[in-house]
Amino acid sequence: MRGTRTRAALVAAALSALIAVGTAGTASAATAAPPVAATVAAPSAVRTAASTPYPGRTAAQIKALSVAAMKKATSVHVTAHLTGELDGRTATIDVNGVIGTSGSKVTMSITGMGSLTVLKVGSRVWISGNVAFWTASGAPAALAKKLAGHWVAVSRKNAAYTQVTTISGLGFWTTVVASFAPTERVDGQVVGRTPVVGLWGNGSILFVSATGKPYPVRVAQDASAGTIDFVDWNKKVSFKAPKKSQVIAY
Repeated sequence: MRGTRTRAALVAAALSALIAVGTAGTASAATAAPPVAATVAAPSAVRTAASTPYPGRTAAQIKALSVAAMKKATSVHVTAHLTGELDGRTATIDVNGVIGTSGSKVTMSITGMGSLTVLKVGSRVWISGNVAFWTASGAPAALAKKLAGHWVAVSRKNAAYTQVTTISGLGFWTTVVASFAPTERVDGQVVGRTPVVGLWGNGSILFVSATGKPYPVRVAQDASAGTIDFVDWNKKVSFKAPKKSQVIAY
């Protein structure tokens, strides 16, 4: 029992640190310094007035349309590179995950803390960290090696459960986009090959697709704050629980 409580506490502590960096990085989108010129991609072609998307809509209204579209989405692939504060030092978190209404699989790595993958299938949650992650979370060397490479079942009673389900859910990323307060729209932009409308405000830009549904394509801050990219909206996804032999239950 003591070992179980110890590992459960490690999971909670590890996820608390991860959420602290992740939310600090996403929150910086609303307070970052004005983006550098390179942040706004040069348009591949000048748009005519007739081709301007969302005619008559303000930046705030387009953002509202994007948030509404996100709330109805069934899945998305998110990649992010963010910077935030952790225990008085600057840390970087990289996120790469597929998130759906029925589950998700998200891999995150933090400077000096290793990497962690969160798997959610229905209401069940597992995490899998490498040796560096568990060591940074306070696990003794032997325990860190034992946990590494295995899936750890996270009980709904564990304090980490809510944190895991929050960052690996569509609602979290919808909240990130909803937190913007854009004041200006910038037409004629392109992200990759996707025509977008840039919504600028408070030092950050939210790029919304100019064709099809108004899904967010990218959140861009200045070079020190990072970016969040959204692709494959509503693509069919499925998630399977790990094999029992790969799971350490709590």
